[in-house]
This record gives sequence, structure tokens and C-alpha cells, in this order.
Amino acid sequence: MQDAALSPADKLDLEYAMNLLTSSKPECYDYLWKHYVFGLAYGEIAEEQNLNYDAVRMKSGAALDAARALVA
Repeated sequence: MQDAALSPADKLDLEYAMNLLTSSKPECYDYLWKHYVFGLAYGEIAEEQNLNYDAVRMKSGAALDAARALVA
């Protein structure tokens, strides 16, 4: 199954949110980028960051919440 391409409006919203995250919460940007763009699993990110799986899962969830709040 192939993912659908983003519409131009969705792409602008994504770029806007990621730019806000980059300047206000760079750690959040990093978790989201690694998981959703590079496709790394939480376990892979955890190993890279010397954290446990649950810590990365929670940090990634908080990062997604932060991105949603910035765009809202």
C-alpha cells in the first residue's frame, strides 16, 4: 500500500509546523522527523539516544501534541 501524497495545503501546514518546532522545541522536531519521515521505530530511536523504548514513545507523543498545538 502506497501512502497518498500530501496536498499543497497540507504540505504548507506541515512545513509551518515543523519550522515552529525547529525554533521552539528542536528535540520535538528531531523525534518526529526520525519517526515519521525517516521511518525509524521507537526502539531504533531509543537505541540511538540511549533511552528506553517507553521514554521515546512518550517523548514522541508529546512532540506530536506540541506540533498540533502550534498549528491550532
